[in-house]
Amino acid sequence: MQKTTQEPLLKDRSPQSSIATGMRHYISHFRTIVKATWPIATLTAIVSALTSTAFYIYWPELITHIYQDLTNAANYAGDYIFLLATIVTLCLITLIMTAVFTGAAASTLTGKKKTTITHSVKALLFLVLLLPLCILSLGILAVPLTYITTKYVIESDKGFFPLLFHKYTTSFRYWFRQFVVLVVCIIVIGVLHLLLGLPVYILAEANWQARTGVIGGDPLGMPSYITALTFGTCMIVTFLQLYVWLPMLFILYYLYGSIESFVLRVNNER
Repeated sequence: MQKTTQEPLLKDRSPQSSIATGMRHYISHFRTIVKATWPIATLTAIVSALTSTAFYIYWPELITHIYQDLTNAANYAGDYIFLLATIVTLCLITLIMTAVFTGAAASTLTGKKKTTITHSVKALLFLVLLLPLCILSLGILAVPLTYITTKYVIESDKGFFPLLFHKYTTSFRYWFRQFVVLVVCIIVIGVLHLLLGLPVYILAEANWQARTGVIGGDPLGMPSYITALTFGTCMIVTFLQLYVWLPMLFILYYLYGSIESFVLRVNNER
């Protein structure tokens, strides 16, 4: 696989420059990126749509049945546990597939598809292990993981925890730089994510309201094709949202290159 990067990676950049360079890269190489990622993006969207359909359609339906038959609520325990386990399992699969999708996109930078995808999935698992510490520190200790995680995914010869132990202090020196980039990306991309998700939120709210009405004795009032409509809408929205968030990968890539440049310059000056 050919690397798509043309902009020099090791270059002193401000947070604003890292964001601008990452966005330019994403836009100029969009066709190549989509070609490398659309199959896994489609599969991820399908699994995510199954998750959403189970949560927005079948979960309210089950809750309605339980409320309508409270005297025999214990009889629904098996269905409740099965549906809950199904939703949780689908959520986990979606999360892992999203990591695979991110790795496939990152492989356009590294030229090593299999290794980069593997590192992307492992990075997700490692970050989950570190999640309690990040929460306890109110996210302060999580910010330096941005550089470390990006370095781990991009550099195939490095292990995550060796990087964590040897580079965390270095990464912490550039805490504010990483924080600014993360905040800007999360706010801007998060708004776009929410706007794209409006059709799903409307369908979900409509279904919950309809089921609440059923508990009160009203007719369901939802079309017979609501399940198919929900699945199709969630699938399309998820597919688009994946590509809305993807620029963040390339922004963090050039942020990583900027920090690497600073580190090399400091070491050369010693």
